[in-house]
Amino acid sequence: MDSEERFENPVKVGFIMLAAFVAGGFVPIVPFLLLTIPQTGLLGSSVVTFVSLFLVGVWKTTFTNKNWLRSGLEMVLAGILASAIPYLIGEQLLPSILSQIAG
Repeated sequence: MDSEERFENPVKVGFIMLAAFVAGGFVPIVPFLLLTIPQTGLLGSSVVTFVSLFLVGVWKTTFTNKNWLRSGLEMVLAGILASAIPYLIGEQLLPSILSQIAG
């Protein structure tokens, strides 16, 4: 069986990934730049991030043909888990790490 494989230019793909990473990372930072009270910035950052994740999940349905609401909520849940799990792990490990450093 003879099938020709085609690959995108790796430099182009790399720049696309860089742009997506920077844009996605900038979303939760914007509220902190615009709001002066840290607690308000945190709330604003959470709202903006969840809305952005929901919209990405809705946009994803153009490729998956899933229900838009379910897809949006799945993306928000994935974002919540991706931030909560490392936080909880760090919360559990920090005391033991600090006690080893303090010796």
